[in-house]
Amino acid sequence: PCKECTSDPSNCTECIDPADVFQGTTCQDSCNVKFFKLVDTCTDCDATCATCDGTAEHCTECEDGRFLTADNKCPETCPDGYYNGLAK
Repeated sequence: PCKECTSDPSNCTECIDPADVFQGTTCQDSCNVKFFKLVDTCTDCDATCATCDGTAEHCTECEDGRFLTADNKCPETCPDGYYNGLAK
């Protein structure tokens, strides 16, 4: 919920709970999927990430068909030195 808003009550400028984040112009307790918290605002993850944390490029899960590497990237193919642990 909003503590303060513009003339449009759905356009928050400040949240009641300081732990809440802005997702667009609304206040909520956490960011939507494919977003991460940056200070008090939800920001898009990189397009290759299904989820990310800390920065847009620090993937914690990858989009389908991509591979999560030790440095938290999601390339389309397994890099040299990696193997597809999900292959059957």
